[in-house]
Amino acid sequence: MHRMRTQRLKQSVKGFTLVELLTVIAIISILTAMLIPAVGKAKAKVVSVQCRNHLKQLQICWQLYVTDQDDRVPPNRSEQVNGIWRSSRESWIGLNSASYDNTFATINSGILFRSDYNRTVAIYHCPADKSKVRTQSGREFPGQSSYRLSVAAGEQRRGAAPSGRAAGLAAKPAQIHPPGRPGPIHSGN
Repeated sequence: MHRMRTQRLKQSVKGFTLVELLTVIAIISILTAMLIPAVGKAKAKVVSVQCRNHLKQLQICWQLYVTDQDDRVPPNRSEQVNGIWRSSRESWIGLNSASYDNTFATINSGILFRSDYNRTVAIYHCPADKSKVRTQSGREFPGQSSYRLSVAAGEQRRGAAPSGRAAGLAAKPAQIHPPGRPGPIHSGN
């Protein structure tokens, strides 16, 4: 009796054939191949939205500063330090030199950050920005600042004019040209 049960079990248990297994693997491969580009596009869209969000946050900080400072734009001063052009401490972005800095520490000294218009340095960098900076020692690092303030906005260089403002630069938002731009802060790419 025991022997008959064992034989029936062996006859009733069937496995997948090799052809069936290969068919299932082929279908899974085709579905995966169709999904990978869609996932890549979705990821690119998310990164694009993050970049636009960071830019919008910086422009809001900039506009809040303008509103609080009697319609005066944040300083956009720069000076040469050890052969490198850097924004000055009074500038909107602090002691930053986008071409050489591999840390956010310099941005912390900027007027927008120090004056509590912004409390996160992450918004200064677009996740899609893969640019590199080269330190004075020649080492390359990922860039930290993706956005620039138009050179037509704010004070540019110390001592360029008797008032401390470089001639022809805008001190108020209405003086920034061209007026068709969405905002004074733009992508550095």
